[in-house]
Amino acid sequence: MEPSWFSGIVTVEDQRSYIKIETLRGENLAEIHSALSEVCDELTVDRSTVSSWASRFRGGRVSINDDPRLGRPKTSTDERNVKLVSDALEEDRRATCEELSETTGIPLMSIFRILTNDLKKGKISARWVPRCLTAEQKQKRLDISTLLKQRFDVEGQAFLYQLVTIDETWVRDFEPELKSQSNEWRGPSSPRPKKISTISIKDQIQNRPQLLEAGPIILQDNARAHIGNVVTEKLRQYGLEVLPHAPYIPDMSAPDFDLFPKLKQPMRGRRFPSLEELSAAVTRAIRQKKDGVLDGIVKLLTRWESVIEKQGDYIEGL
Repeated sequence: MEPSWFSGIVTVEDQRSYIKIETLRGENLAEIHSALSEVCDELTVDRSTVSSWASRFRGGRVSINDDPRLGRPKTSTDERNVKLVSDALEEDRRATCEELSETTGIPLMSIFRILTNDLKKGKISARWVPRCLTAEQKQKRLDISTLLKQRFDVEGQAFLYQLVTIDETWVRDFEPELKSQSNEWRGPSSPRPKKISTISIKDQIQNRPQLLEAGPIILQDNARAHIGNVVTEKLRQYGLEVLPHAPYIPDMSAPDFDLFPKLKQPMRGRRFPSLEELSAAVTRAIRQKKDGVLDGIVKLLTRWESVIEKQGDYIEGL
């Protein structure tokens, strides 16, 4: 027999051919395996494989190739299930696989296969993107940040101490506790989901006369409720200064990046069955905020500097 280096040209099919020939010649399994080992060395098929193929050849098998492995054909049931899952996603793109399985009656593993293989979906998380800034909007952000930074350089901390920020937010009956709870099933070409903020104000300025009489400097965004005739007239009546504020800048609004997240934190992951319970939870959260916890105004300086550094673009992670 040839030495073991010759095994490089002996394939598995070659070994099966040898097993077939020697089995038909009446050789026993030990002799067949020993002969293969002399040629194929560590690439030799094991004894159980020799026994299995020898048994098949004795039973009349002719082919030395593997039997074809046919996948399960696509059925109308598969197509119906895909449509069920697709329709369920149209109702709620944040549904989990477990929820989709419960809704459609389709097994959990099939749900995941349909989502990833058939519908080509992946789950991505939403993030706040108020609006894609134009070059003009970036320039305005840069100009205002530069102006406010220069004023701080002149007046120092006293400038920050005079600032009063005004803003509003929605508090929903359920605030997701984890980022994954706001995930949505999306296809590869789908745009990243965006959360749109909506605000409402009810005569806040008129309800706080004692604060206004102290002579603060007002820093608020350009929401329509903030620049309406009633509000601007009230500010003029009290002789209050209102700082310039570019549109679409929640990253430079102290309530947006400091107050509101801390206010909602104790309520995340909880569902409130009634407006009364939600209102009571908000009141408790406000009363629990102690001095030093809210420091958004102090951080405005860092924000202005970052906007200047980024030439007016959005800032994150501060």
